[in-house]
Amino acid sequence: MNDELERELERLTANSAVRREDLLRSALVKSQRKKLLNIVAGVLALSSAATITGVLIKVLGTDGFSYLAALIALLSGTISLVVSSFYGEDEVLNRLSGSSKYLALRDAVFRLAIAADVSDKQKLKQLAELQGEYSDLDSAYSKYFSLRAGHHAYQSHLPTFRVDERAEMAAEHAAQEDLDELRRKLQSSSGNAT
Repeated sequence: MNDELERELERLTANSAVRREDLLRSALVKSQRKKLLNIVAGVLALSSAATITGVLIKVLGTDGFSYLAALIALLSGTISLVVSSFYGEDEVLNRLSGSSKYLALRDAVFRLAIAADVSDKQKLKQLAELQGEYSDLDSAYSKYFSLRAGHHAYQSHLPTFRVDERAEMAAEHAAQEDLDELRRKLQSSSGNAT
């Protein structure tokens, strides 16, 4: 297999691994944040329930209690609105779906790399098809990417936070593991061909 083809297979593998890891992690983070926010909203809603009304009236007086109840209702409603607007189940499922599609693409690259009965010319043609598939996946899922601010950072109306370095390192690690696996497959297939 020629060097240019190998480099392109490696690039496609690494990019797919980073995208897959990014989508998977961001889906899990979204899901965890949604659960936490739902719990906080529920606790706030329960805190204004009748079971503690009597205690709060004694401590704060009727005016103080009215203001506190209004503040709690405002916070609870705001958190519920944020959860329903930014943490929908469909978004989490789309991220997980995208992650599995990048995994399937990576596996297709692996199969192409070890296909001993396919000529380099045919491999280049199949590589072009896989690159087109990668481009389609990027078009469909780029709004969810969060790890690579320079590439396809998801911009929302929420304040932006510094990317979690552990998540970025995990994506780089996943890409390196996939590259190592691809190189082993390439080496094994070239050893079998000779």
